[in-house]
Amino acid sequence: MKKIISFLFVFLLIIGISYAIDIVKVHDMDNLLLKQDTINYSLQFNSYWISDIDNVSSPNFYGYIDRNGNWYIMKETLLDTTYNTTDTYRYYWGNSGYDSNWTNREDLTYGRYDSIF
Repeated sequence: MKKIISFLFVFLLIIGISYAIDIVKVHDMDNLLLKQDTINYSLQFNSYWISDIDNVSSPNFYGYIDRNGNWYIMKETLLDTTYNTTDTYRYYWGNSGYDSNWTNREDLTYGRYDSIF
């Protein structure tokens, strides 16, 4: 009887360890996929290079272009302690006509990152 109980204990211990390893594998796979998505996402915007800066006074504008002619302009509105507002970052993008859009950057309709890209 003791041998059967010992065997069952070892058997359940092995199954439990195996199950725990499977959970870790799935967890690590999820993290790996998340990291891969983050890397792909980062690489997407690492191809853009700063081209123009207008930071004389808020709002500031930063123009980015990639080698294929895709571009975006980031509008940075800085904290105004007088009115107790917070900094905001808004975006406008396109795949042609960067120069004319940069020239007219103050008149563009900017949006939050999640609604623009």
